[in-house]
This record gives sequence, C-alpha cells and structure tokens, in this order.
Amino acid sequence: MPQVELKTDILPPRRRSRRLNSNVPDFESQENTKGLATLPDELYVEIISHLPTLPENPLGVEREPSSDADLRTAHRELLVTLSQTCHNMRRIFRPNIWKRIEVFPGMRIGHTVARGWGEATGKLALEVLRQLEIVTIRDPSLAKDVQ
Repeated sequence: MPQVELKTDILPPRRRSRRLNSNVPDFESQENTKGLATLPDELYVEIISHLPTLPENPLGVEREPSSDADLRTAHRELLVTLSQTCHNMRRIFRPNIWKRIEVFPGMRIGHTVARGWGEATGKLALEVLRQLEIVTIRDPSLAKDVQ
C-alpha cells in the first residue's frame, strides 16, 4: 500500500476546550464538599437508629400482616433511596438493606404485589432465590451483613 502523507499545513490549528476557560463548573470532576454527603459516619448511624424498628415475626398473630408488609416495604425502600443518594451514603446504608433476607405476603415483587402465601408461593420462592443470589454471587461482600 502506498504511504499517504498528511499535509499538516492545511489542517486547522487545534483549539483548547472552551470548557477549561469558561466559568461554568465541571460537575463531573467536582466532589461534594457540602451538605448531607459530608456528614461523619456516626451521624449516618444515628439516622438509621431513628428509623422505625421492624417486628421480629412478620406474620405474628398479634399483628395485621398487611400492615407489617407496608412497614417492611417502606423501610426497605427508604434504605434503598438513601443508599442511592451518593457513594458515601451507599457505603453506609446498603449493608442495612441486606441485614435480612425475607419475603412476606404483601411484598412488592417487580411490578406486582404478592398477596397471600397460597397464590404467590412461586413468586415468593423466586424472590428468596433472587435475594440469595445477590448476596452470594453478584456481591459476596454483602453476605457478611446478613443476620
């Protein structure tokens, strides 16, 4: 193949990015040095301690299972939301999401709600397998947090 010689004298001069010279901040390279993300870990632990406690027996006779399901769902969704706020909060709140591997009637699985043990047994069994796969195969570092 014949060698092609590039004529550099006809190419326009390279210009520096205007982004470097502008007063517009580069959000991709900035760290969050203010606000909730900069709190010490002890305050995150304090925030977690103020969350409502979950009952030990989700299907206890003395409680209404649907109210337990609502409480557990809201608790988990709150922890997921907090863990998705920033890297620092993810480090603190994500292990708390995986403290318990549990399924229960009234649990939201995908876009549906599993109503009762009878009709939703298959969905609940698949949900247990999904949660176990997450803590054993996808992210084994979470296994130490399961109690």
